[in-house]
Amino acid sequence: MIDDEKPTSVKEFFDLSAFITRDESPEGEYESIRLSKARTGLFLDMPFFGYILGNLEIYPTIDPNIPSYACDTRRIYINPNYTADKKKEEMMGMLMHLVVHLIMQHGKRAKVRNEDIWSLSTDIATRLIVDDARNKLADSNVIKSKINRNLNIQNIDKNFLDSIWSIDTTDTIPDMLKNESADKVFKTLSDYAHSLDGIQDQIDEKEAKRREDKIHWRSKLNPNVLDEVSEYSGIDNPCGFGYAMDVFYENTSDEVQQLDSNRFQGIVRNGIQGRDIGNLPSAMKAMVNDLLNPKVPWYTLLAQYVQRAIVSDWKWIRPNKRLIGMDINLPSTIRENLSVVVAVDTSGSISEEELTKFASETHAILSTMSTVKMTLIDCDAKIQAVLEIENGQSIDGGALPWEGRAWTGRGGTSFIPVFKYVEDHGLTPELLIYFTDGYGSFPNFDPPYPVVWIMTTDIQPPFGEIVEYTE
Repeated sequence: MIDDEKPTSVKEFFDLSAFITRDESPEGEYESIRLSKARTGLFLDMPFFGYILGNLEIYPTIDPNIPSYACDTRRIYINPNYTADKKKEEMMGMLMHLVVHLIMQHGKRAKVRNEDIWSLSTDIATRLIVDDARNKLADSNVIKSKINRNLNIQNIDKNFLDSIWSIDTTDTIPDMLKNESADKVFKTLSDYAHSLDGIQDQIDEKEAKRREDKIHWRSKLNPNVLDEVSEYSGIDNPCGFGYAMDVFYENTSDEVQQLDSNRFQGIVRNGIQGRDIGNLPSAMKAMVNDLLNPKVPWYTLLAQYVQRAIVSDWKWIRPNKRLIGMDINLPSTIRENLSVVVAVDTSGSISEEELTKFASETHAILSTMSTVKMTLIDCDAKIQAVLEIENGQSIDGGALPWEGRAWTGRGGTSFIPVFKYVEDHGLTPELLIYFTDGYGSFPNFDPPYPVVWIMTTDIQPPFGEIVEYTE
């Protein structure tokens, strides 16, 4: 029983029940048993994945939003109507697909991206990783010993691989997307969707509720354009992984989400101990490392860069009377007219809510340093808007980002106009901060002031410091 004096978030965390209705029918329970047997097979083939899956409750549901399968960090959701005709090998492939989504943190990372495109992008990455893991397993001593015992198996071909786990094909995925990260695939598919004019500006009732609940808004694709983007990606049936995570985020507090994240990290850490992870694809090993060694939030790192860049002048003042007896005379840091340029990429690959959050957090950091004038620039392929902010107020009386200011742009991407604007207007900023995914044209010169790029991808700019955008 939870102590009543414990924080509410802790009580909520331990008392947390499912937010999706369970199918209590005999068919639902039967399919749960079948999936449990398939999971046992993964314990033998891939102990690391099997251990993680073993910590998740199998949960049948006929929720119409889960036509096939989904999961969060606590449960595996299956639709009995979908799994009824699935063989054990297909169920094993399905489980592998879900656990890769979990470890890659695709649900958490979806918060800043278009939902439809992110679903396609992560399914591409997941299918390729599962296929790679299966190939490594096929080449392992475990499988080779099975081949030696079975004289009917002459070689390792597709039919044999499907007898290990049957997975969704990767043959339809274009070669240009196969060696890219989910972030880069997302950028490619986003550009294609924008070329078809497929991003809707409106939000539907569900998205409006997410805004109310402080869930990051993610725009939807026009259905006809979604079909074209799906065909372009080679993925026509992405799994419903994201839905269960969305429901979890909508119904829990930030504190509970952090506790749950810590719990899942512990499961992964225990899964590694004493188990061979040599068969894991390199991309998966990297993501496991990221999961177990989470990065410092971007705004914490940015604050450190700001403190370093804004060097104050020292001025000697009367010492504190309490320190006179200790013969200590401390200087104060007094400086005015500090200038920081903050540029945001409004080409369309970053949501408006995320742009607003970035601008708000950045201004909060700057306002703690000294009297700082912040020049906020919207830029896609050209300068779209400029807003000057001082002492928390816009100089020209325009709306601030945290007051519902609209972001302008949604065209191509070039970073050059911002640096040209600084030069043409004779600005001498202590620091320039640029929020972007990095896909655009960079200047061919190093500016004479510090630059910090807040990046949502792993693109490497030709100059400046880089802070990875992490929550």
